[in-house]
Amino acid sequence: MNTSPLLAVIVPVYKVEDYLRECIDSILSQSYTSLRVILVDDGSPDRSGEICEEYAHQDPRVIVVHKENGGQSTARNKGLELAKDATYITFVDSDDYIEPDIYKAAISFLEEHQEVDIVGFGINELRTEGKVYCGESVGRLYSREEALREVTQGFSFKLGPSVWSKVFRQEAIGTIRFREGYVYEDNSFVLEVLHKIKSYYLLPIAGYNYGARKYTRVREILNLTLKAAFVISIVAFSIFQIFPVQIISVFGSGSELYFKYGTKYMKVFLFFIFLNGIQAAITLFLTSIGRAFQGAVLSLVRQIISLLPLLIILPYFMGVDGIMFAFPIADLLAFIVSVVILKKEMKKIPKKDEDD
Repeated sequence: MNTSPLLAVIVPVYKVEDYLRECIDSILSQSYTSLRVILVDDGSPDRSGEICEEYAHQDPRVIVVHKENGGQSTARNKGLELAKDATYITFVDSDDYIEPDIYKAAISFLEEHQEVDIVGFGINELRTEGKVYCGESVGRLYSREEALREVTQGFSFKLGPSVWSKVFRQEAIGTIRFREGYVYEDNSFVLEVLHKIKSYYLLPIAGYNYGARKYTRVREILNLTLKAAFVISIVAFSIFQIFPVQIISVFGSGSELYFKYGTKYMKVFLFFIFLNGIQAAITLFLTSIGRAFQGAVLSLVRQIISLLPLLIILPYFMGVDGIMFAFPIADLLAFIVSVVILKKEMKKIPKKDEDD
């Protein structure tokens, strides 16, 4: 009989049939075996629910719950209801996977250090160029105040507001639950827990593999984002071009010359606004896939690299109108650079997922 403390692993499951087996296999193959794997099928429209049932029939440590779709928070809260008798609790997203010895290392530390309420570990961020380790090179102990300061000062994979790179004591969570109907539900949950703990220890090892090489999903999200940005930008462009006088009137009144110049300035100044949304979407996308440098470059292209020289050069030839035309030209140049960089980066992303 296994007398080791019980670790409940809560896995919210939704539309991940291509990645779910790897996730569950990585949990069940842990060197720490005193596990309860709680798979919460959040109304998946694909075969995810069936896959969960397969594992439940194969391994008694697996519990499956099927529920109507309500979002990740509701799924995790359902899992917490089934983990009240566990000594420790952790979470895994169903399209990620974990390293084979991470739970043994985390629980061993917690058992030896009763003053520590949470053990975190580094992650491997899965990028197109391979795994990138995000974590400490040496172990570090945080007090409650230090942990809160680290999390609230900015997102960090080393000690961030995510729940999936941590093992919690049951007492640290208590009655705290995920806020349902909110985005970034991890943030508020982790912050509430951190306010209760005595200390937090970060292991200097990678335990969680984040990213799951979802290349087709990356392309789908990019296409959807670009379409949405284009539609919104076109609507904004149309409003500014058709109703400039009405918009200017909101900010004040003036002579006929005031409205004549204001209308001309607005139409020219915002002529390429429909490209701005696309450029912003590309910048955010590059940052989200680990290309923060390229994203920063795109921001600088319009604001500094293109705009400042144009503001100096064009008025020399065009007078005050040069200032007006500098902005749409900078927008166009930034858009061209954005497309070139995006095409270059997309060539590095496989067209199919690794397990296809």
